Amino acid sequence: MKKSLIHFLSTIALTFFVGCGGEGIKGPSSLIFENAKEMVADAKHRITQVSLQDFKTSMENEEEFLLIDVREPDEFEADCIPGAFNVPRGLLEFKIASEDFWDRVGMYVPEKDEELVIYCKKGGRGALATESLTRLGYKNVKNIIGGWKAWEMWPEPWEEKEEKKEEGGCG
Repeated sequence: MKKSLIHFLSTIALTFFVGCGGEGIKGPSSLIFENAKEMVADAKHRITQVSLQDFKTSMENEEEFLLIDVREPDEFEADCIPGAFNVPRGLLEFKIASEDFWDRVGMYVPEKDEELVIYCKKGGRGALATESLTRLGYKNVKNIIGGWKAWEMWPEPWEEKEEKKEEGGCG
């Protein structure tokens, strides 16, 4: 009886420890964010970012890297950084290791230690994509600070502007 009670209490304690409070044996569960902007800011603390100047220097030095544009196809088709491959953010995790996908674009599947340079319109989707690829085991992934907007504005420095808050409602 005493053994059963100890086993029962141990099971309850373990269930509470693993299942409650968002924590388990491996530590805290996923963070919860108020909005996407907070999630992007958090991701930027954990990823490697590269300035446009450093990226352009890599291009001029003909360094080897795979450039991935994670914007939507219509954005990519309108204009892109030369040499980029379009893998939309919403499909990236599913396409990055797909031989069929890379065969269709005339490229090889990137290796886990290959340098991957990511960009989007302004850097947010790129930061999330960079974090996702890192979590998938890619070891050398960088996000271009300012993304396409920085490229488009070159040589002027790109600064992210605070978005205007819309006021009011209908009418």
